[in-house]
Amino acid sequence: MDNTKIMIALIFSLLLIAGCPGLSPTPPGTGPGTGPGTGPSIVGTGSFTLKQAQGKEDVENAFLKSALSGNYYGGGFNGGIRTTTGMDFGIVTESGAPAQTAAGITDGAKQSTGPTDYSQTNVQVVGVDELDNVKLDSATGKKLYVLNGKTVNFLNIFPPEDMKRYQTDELRNYGNGLYEYKDAVIAISYDRIDAFSKANGDEVWHVNLNSTYLDSRMKDGIIYLVMQQYPQTPYYKPMPMEVCGSGTKCMPVEIPYTSIYIPQGVSSQVFYEVISLNAQTGEVIDAEAFTGPYSATLYMSEDNIYVGMPEQKSETTVTMNYLLAGGKSLIPNEIYKRLTYVNGLDISDEAKAVESSLALSKWFATLTPEQLANFANELSDGLTAYIREDPERLEYTGIVKMSYSGQGQVSMQATGKVPGHLLSQYALDEYNGDLRAAVTYGRWDSAENGVVVLGTDMTKKGMIVGMAEGERIYAVRFMGATGYVVTFRQTDPLFVMDLSDPANPKIAGELKVPGFSTYLHPVGDGKLVGIGQDSGKIKLSLFDISNPAEPKELDTYKLDEYWSDALYNPHAFVYHPGKQLVIAPIGGKDYVFSVTGNSIALKKILDENAQRNVYADEYLYVVTSTDVAAFSFADYSEISREDLKGGYDYRYYGGDMMTDGTLPPMPAAESSSSGGSSGSGSSGSAGATTPSG
Repeated sequence: MDNTKIMIALIFSLLLIAGCPGLSPTPPGTGPGTGPGTGPSIVGTGSFTLKQAQGKEDVENAFLKSALSGNYYGGGFNGGIRTTTGMDFGIVTESGAPAQTAAGITDGAKQSTGPTDYSQTNVQVVGVDELDNVKLDSATGKKLYVLNGKTVNFLNIFPPEDMKRYQTDELRNYGNGLYEYKDAVIAISYDRIDAFSKANGDEVWHVNLNSTYLDSRMKDGIIYLVMQQYPQTPYYKPMPMEVCGSGTKCMPVEIPYTSIYIPQGVSSQVFYEVISLNAQTGEVIDAEAFTGPYSATLYMSEDNIYVGMPEQKSETTVTMNYLLAGGKSLIPNEIYKRLTYVNGLDISDEAKAVESSLALSKWFATLTPEQLANFANELSDGLTAYIREDPERLEYTGIVKMSYSGQGQVSMQATGKVPGHLLSQYALDEYNGDLRAAVTYGRWDSAENGVVVLGTDMTKKGMIVGMAEGERIYAVRFMGATGYVVTFRQTDPLFVMDLSDPANPKIAGELKVPGFSTYLHPVGDGKLVGIGQDSGKIKLSLFDISNPAEPKELDTYKLDEYWSDALYNPHAFVYHPGKQLVIAPIGGKDYVFSVTGNSIALKKILDENAQRNVYADEYLYVVTSTDVAAFSFADYSEISREDLKGGYDYRYYGGDMMTDGTLPPMPAAESSSSGGSSGSGSSGSAGATTPSG
């Protein structure tokens, strides 16, 4: 291939479609409404809003327009559970009357004396519980509930000498995790929610999920579910679940078209359903729903629910938009006119990009290799500057804000938009009514990071931009009026941000150390513990953040291990404030570190392939995939051990995977047909059966 062809190929690597959105996508859901009413309800202001659908056609058009832009079905939110009146949230019965709810479970009786100091799931927001595979009874600290594959194990663990598994329950499918509240243990899997009595394991209620479980939180006995559902033609209507009381008929829940919100500014690929559920009865309390892209991030504060939905345009789209705007001087006038004409046609965005690329290819063919090289260089530089001037031209995250009450009512409040994308739920935090978002934005080779502050109405109040060019965020922690962000490429900058003035946030201090942290945990006295990696191996760091202007790394502990669940799952990280201990599963063992003064030191390695750790008074309970072991904090001697039922058993046969560890039984051999031939391949006489082994 000659140099001219090579240069054309390089330029087309920027311009040609690879299954990505095309030119200037039309916002979904802008077609005429078909339902009753005087006009749509609009949530939010600016370039990212939610428009209430007026009928089936609005919802259908939103999905179809996204598909034509190269975004295939997947992702969205909806709102409003239909009743016979169409006004109150509830469950629809065949007769049209609200369904009777399950009797549920009553508050537990007072328990005998238990531990006075015991752990709970490590969560982002105190008082807002998160789903996990292991739950210590919040009321007593005496019982432990462990989800092990498809099996829920119920154990009495206190005192440890009497530890005993007293009940198990089997789920239909592998579970995502557990909640516990008063007398109920609630297990959630991708297609079902089951509630069991803590006393005897009896099923109290269950919910069949027609949607896919995505995430959830629980506060004050109300579970807030976020689910995802692909649109099903020809209906395009979400029907997220059926609620089933113990021994009662299952009642379907469906959401009408006029209760679905369509985002203006992000693609519509799936339905999202945010539904509040009573943990004791299984009763559906309220819901909101809308469409959106396939990926979403859930953060829940003490007062509001936030859902972040990323929207990334292809470099093809951005390049074409640049050539039609600031880059028009790079191309001849006739090519510019052709691109402008194509962009104005009523054809799909992918077709626009292909036609524009064909026009450019004809021009490329007239250029010398030197001219092509100059064009490619100027295009790359101009495109980088174009994106840096407004990062949202390439990527942004639309955020939906919903309020919730103590009784479970959920209500759309506002929408906002931030440049770039979020690392995780920890990249969002609410403080004094404002939402802070830590973001990474820009092209990969010139990415930057920042923090955006959105007011109660979700409009921008202040921003910190341009942090750590060429790096990306690995960890975030907000603590009151201060934020901490770790970025990484070659070193680990820890940025300390002063957010006390939301309109004028600023970087207060910065510390650069080798490696990076993926999770930060406050340990009091102006200190943070970070767990991460350095040169691919596990590293724990103790940071002094008492002076925001001069953060310090007081101490580190490096291990010859490569992995820990606590790197990316905070539920696997335990901090015992009373004993100043950090406990985490690392490399197939359980590690206990002391964090005192200015040092972090290894205290004990337990030869346990730990999944989780909990503590109660003077005892540490290590949960593995096969058992629960109790140890004394005094000398780490083993006190007792109890087996767990269930687990994950995988066997591979070529490209197939069987998860239950068993082969299906062999069928009985068929009888030989009378009069049939009896060649040498005969396997036996008529009526013979194959051994079942």
